Amino acid sequence: EQLASELNIRGQTILLGGIAEEDVAAIYHAARALALVSVSEGFGLPLVEAMAAGIPTVSSDASCLPEIAGGATRFVKADDPVSIAKGLEEVLTDEPLREKLIALGKERAAMFDWDEAAEKFLLGLKNL
Repeated sequence: EQLASELNIRGQTILLGGIAEEDVAAIYHAARALALVSVSEGFGLPLVEAMAAGIPTVSSDASCLPEIAGGATRFVKADDPVSIAKGLEEVLTDEPLREKLIALGKERAAMFDWDEAAEKFLLGLKNL
């Protein structure tokens, strides 16, 4: 809140805090983009969720995120605010890029099937 005030963007910023699981889908569908610019991720589930919801994404090129996103995100450097700002600006204003990322994101997200993943996990356990 303090940073939003300092940058004079409080009226354009919504700070959500903790989000109830039942509200996640509605929030994704209301978003214009998702930015996941962390330097360390266990999996990157928000990236997959946003892509499945048809939300274009901006992601750091660190950790597992390139493997999760494939070519379906606009990659940025997590430690470079200019790179992040440029990536967000492009995803929010370049309509052909937005459409491309939305289409690629939906295709990519379809590759992550939780039932199939659970079956493979159980099969792996049985083979121990």
